[in-house]
Amino acid sequence: MVGVGSLLVVCGGAVGGPRPEADLLAEHARALGYRGPLLREAGSRTNWENVREVGPLLEGFARIRLVSNPFHAEKAREHLWRQHPHLAARLVRAGDQRVGEWLLLKPLLAVLGRRRMRHVDAGGLRRA
Repeated sequence: MVGVGSLLVVCGGAVGGPRPEADLLAEHARALGYRGPLLREAGSRTNWENVREVGPLLEGFARIRLVSNPFHAEKAREHLWRQHPHLAARLVRAGDQRVGEWLLLKPLLAVLGRRRMRHVDAGGLRRA
């Protein structure tokens, strides 16, 4: 798939209600005018599982952009480095990395995220 263009992959199972987050995100993207190719991954229930399930789908792409709110995007990038370092090397900046956005919360979220990551083993499970 290298050179094929862009593909929007939306992830997430049904965690906050009966519908998978992937379906809700796909509908939102279409409502905002996105008309390109779109792939849903609707089985994952955690950030770790999102990355695990989507990793193989990203193999053929030269550039990878993870988009979410700053907290979840940072976690996803960290998970990608742990699970698929060869894919993480292809990461490019995304919209959550804008200078000044979440200016006061980003340092706090970074500290909290790093502390939580210390308690996650290689399988994505929290250690005691």
